[in-house]
Amino acid sequence: MRELPLPLLSSSIHFVPLYSDKEEHSIVDLNFHNSENHPIVLNEVLLSLMGTFDKKGMLSFEMIYLGHDKGVEQNAVFGKTIGIDEDNVIKGQLLLAQGVHKFALKLRTRGAILLKSNFKIAALKLQFENIKPVEVPLFASYTYRPCLKVRKKGQDNCDTYRIPGLITTKKVHSSLFTITDTIIHWTCKSMLI
Repeated sequence: MRELPLPLLSSSIHFVPLYSDKEEHSIVDLNFHNSENHPIVLNEVLLSLMGTFDKKGMLSFEMIYLGHDKGVEQNAVFGKTIGIDEDNVIKGQLLLAQGVHKFALKLRTRGAILLKSNFKIAALKLQFENIKPVEVPLFASYTYRPCLKVRKKGQDNCDTYRIPGLITTKKVHSSLFTITDTIIHWTCKSMLI
């Protein structure tokens, strides 16, 4: 197997919480540069995680192929995991011609994730059919945690909420109580009598 000349990969990590009202979360964006004159075949993505996982709420990781810099933008699923664990394999097959190819690693969730869940990406590696594996450079470490949206704009006809206080209980299955202020914007209309 051949080794590719460097640099060939760049990545950017999304530093955002896992919001309870979303089912898809962007985790990492990748740019893969094939400088060779012939195609390279990507057939696996290896993803290693550290942390505690909510295996009911955290469904799978997906590697999405966003397209080639010289071609049409795509949004095709390269592959996805079956469940989530410390070591995850995303299988697929994709021919990568010369140029820059864009990918997005996304997490799929169902409903609210347990608030005690968290994870970090320990390693991310691309496996190929016709060249040596390539480790994705992760220049920063980030712990992904769930974030529970307590109130939403427009809920109960309120424009804005302020949460000046939070209270938690100390039992095993602790509860979260919020003290909220609501701001309602009234519109005044002239009345003719």
